[in-house]
Amino acid sequence: MFANKFVTDLHVKFKYIHVKRGEESLDQLKPSLMMLNNFITQFQTEMGKIFAPEVAIEWLETYFMQRYRKVKERVEFIEKAIHEKSWKPRPIPDADKLDNKR
Repeated sequence: MFANKFVTDLHVKFKYIHVKRGEESLDQLKPSLMMLNNFITQFQTEMGKIFAPEVAIEWLETYFMQRYRKVKERVEFIEKAIHEKSWKPRPIPDADKLDNKR
């Protein structure tokens, strides 16, 4: 998934992303997020024709919302980060804590 490749957990953990990478990521993620929002709305509408509204919500929560939330959190993180006025030094992970057993 694009959100995981360009905006990693390290970016989120250390609250740091290069502005250019953030802008490029937003260009990719915003249309995807809009499509996901449209899917949720359409899914609930169509499911409401057959089942009770709770069924659509349950199915979305079970099969879809975890990934959706991850994309949405990444977009919100990037939007906030690219408007940051001052940056702390770039965080470098501790090499002793890296899992390099391959």
